[in-house]
This record gives sequence, C-alpha cells and structure tokens, in this order.
Amino acid sequence: MTRSLYLFLTLVLAVMMTATAWADAVVGEKVFAKCKVCHTTAKGAPNRVGPNLFGIVGKGVAENTTFKYSPAMSALKGKKSWTEAELDVYLSNPKAKVAGTKMIFAGLPNKADRDNLIEWLKTQK
Repeated sequence: MTRSLYLFLTLVLAVMMTATAWADAVVGEKVFAKCKVCHTTAKGAPNRVGPNLFGIVGKGVAENTTFKYSPAMSALKGKKSWTEAELDVYLSNPKAKVAGTKMIFAGLPNKADRDNLIEWLKTQK
C-alpha cells in the first residue's frame, strides 16, 4: 500500500511539474480570438488598438517602435522581456501587473487558457 501511494504521489507531482508542456497551440489560437479585436500577429501588419504581437515571446517589453505605449509600459522598455513567465503573469491580470497599461482587457484567469495562448504565440514568428 505504501509503495502504491508513493508511486501515485510521484506521478501526480510529475504531472503538475510538466503541465505547461501539455499546452496546446491549436487551443491557444482559439483563445487568441479574444485578443484579435485589438491585436494581430501577422508579420509586418500594422498595429491595431494594441501592438502587433508577431514574435512577442522573448521580445523586450515595449519594443514595437511603431506603437505608442502607455508611460507605464514604456518605463519597462529595456528592463523586461516577454518571457513565458512574464506573459503568464501579465495575461492573468494586465492592470495588476502594469498599473497604467492601455490594455483594457481584464485578463485570462484560467491558467490553461494562458498556457495554451502562450504556446500559440510562440509559433507566431
């Protein structure tokens, strides 16, 4: 019994540690439908209400030179990059992460939605 419990707990821990590895870009593209009103990910496409997100994963914050960022977001230029972890926190509640951001979207409270969206954004390069 003890050995079975140990194996079960090991399996649960392994699943929890690799949850983001199971992110689904196809599902993430569907999540992006909520973002398309303000953003595009097409290479070279003009900005919309929000900046073009082509190649955003790994890019520095506020690097799109053709978009007028809020002073709060501009203050992060050269200091932060859009890593998967930064995107996860920002997308959960943009106004809490960057007070003064122009982004009016309340965020994605569902971790799976954020993971899937980030997985899809990684393909947009």
